Amino acid sequence: MLDNLSVGAIAFLVGAVTAILLYLLFLWWRNPVLMKIGLRNLTRRPGQSVLITIGLTLSTIIVISSLGVGDTLRYSVQKQAVSAYGKVDGSLRRRCSRCWRAWQIPTSTPHRQSRRRQRWTT
Repeated sequence: MLDNLSVGAIAFLVGAVTAILLYLLFLWWRNPVLMKIGLRNLTRRPGQSVLITIGLTLSTIIVISSLGVGDTLRYSVQKQAVSAYGKVDGSLRRRCSRCWRAWQIPTSTPHRQSRRRQRWTT
């Protein structure tokens, strides 16, 4: 499993876990009553502790997998779009000679056309 990770990534993970454990030890030294209450709760209510741990684990898995699925889906759609269009960067085409912009639909009355022209210029 660790074959895919680089040495730098493994060192970062080990350093992060060590930093968290050192912080917890510092908190225990600074305020031992708080740590005793937390550890005592583990022995008093083991079922509740196990259920909380499982719930937190499942919620973390759900959030991470949904983010992964979203990234994978976005990549797949982008890859399909790029393969469908090929090596085209962009394409501009004028619809007709009466259009003053390529995306404007021509109208028959000048009043409607001038009103539409005002909307696009502002």
